[in-house]
Amino acid sequence: TLHQLFIINAGAGFKVLWKAIRAFLDARTLAKIRVLGSDYKSSLIEAIEPSNLPSFLGGDCTCSESGGCLFSDKGPWNDPDIKQMLQ
Repeated sequence: TLHQLFIINAGAGFKVLWKAIRAFLDARTLAKIRVLGSDYKSSLIEAIEPSNLPSFLGGDCTCSESGGCLFSDKGPWNDPDIKQMLQ
């Protein structure tokens, strides 16, 4: 299930399209989606710890894997405690 979705750097064209798309989405789903323009950093920091947010999105994370954060498998799905809860 979707917890939150951030669409960042949304331009004017997307915002026009978004007005049409949102009519087809459930209200609960819409409440989880935030469309942000170029001033998105503070909104992301409110929801995501800076140490978990890639530096190219305004956070402090710089993954050491080849390709950096985009190709990293870092995430809560690798946390042993969370894996245990899901079993």
